Amino acid sequence: MADRYQVRRRVLDAGHEIVAACAMKFAVDGWDVFVSDGGREHRPGQRALVLIHGSGVNHTVWEQQNRFLANRGINVFSVDLPGHGRSQGPALTDVGQMSDWLDAFLASAGLSSSTVLGHSLGALVAIHFAASHAQQ
Repeated sequence: MADRYQVRRRVLDAGHEIVAACAMKFAVDGWDVFVSDGGREHRPGQRALVLIHGSGVNHTVWEQQNRFLANRGINVFSVDLPGHGRSQGPALTDVGQMSDWLDAFLASAGLSSSTVLGHSLGALVAIHFAASHAQQ
């Protein structure tokens, strides 16, 4: 199970506080993995959408999509790959390694069924994952 914690808050004009982004922390191979969830609690039984960033960036490239989708009832997991953003561990240097890491992350997150979407390098990881882990 993940540790869920608030990352930051934003205050509106009327003094109402809204959650701008929330996050979860999972462990893969002994390293902490940072995951942004768009600020909404996940709903059990619904499919998940896992968003994978490109090389040299992190989960923040998905920030607007993350919030938009989460506010429409989709369980969003915008993950920082190892060595990127707030995730620990050495950066992986091979798409196959990243695909295997993604498989381990999904197991750690308890996601037996999910849709994986990537940008740039993240798209290569998603394609490799789909080809090599078709059972998911």
